[in-house]
Amino acid sequence: MFSFKTQQALAQPFPASAIKHRTQRWKDKKTGQWHTIQFDYVETATVIDRLNTLFGFEWTFTVQEHLRVEHEILVLGVMTVCGVTKTAFGGAVIGTGEEAVVNAYKAAVGDAIKLCAKQFGVGLHLWMTD
Repeated sequence: MFSFKTQQALAQPFPASAIKHRTQRWKDKKTGQWHTIQFDYVETATVIDRLNTLFGFEWTFTVQEHLRVEHEILVLGVMTVCGVTKTAFGGAVIGTGEEAVVNAYKAAVGDAIKLCAKQFGVGLHLWMTD
């Protein structure tokens, strides 16, 4: 497993300059009402940088499965860090345009990377509420 020092480094909060903000609207299928949520996130490259800084090339990520469901791409990602493996699903809505499916696939992979890394403590502070 990881040393306490490594666990602390994984969970180190990202600086404010690395944290992005997004507002997203969604429609409740049962009630038909629209809702708005706001959340903070970090870009995939920021998460990869944290892993590379701590582990160099001693970590891997692979897409075990991918699937297109209506207007969404879903992937099952597998991340292994120093012999410890975590899995997570990532997803992204397919937008419009020539590269829409490719862009959704890349976004779904990025989502899975971040969700796997979160299980190791990376960016976990963004998910915690006061």
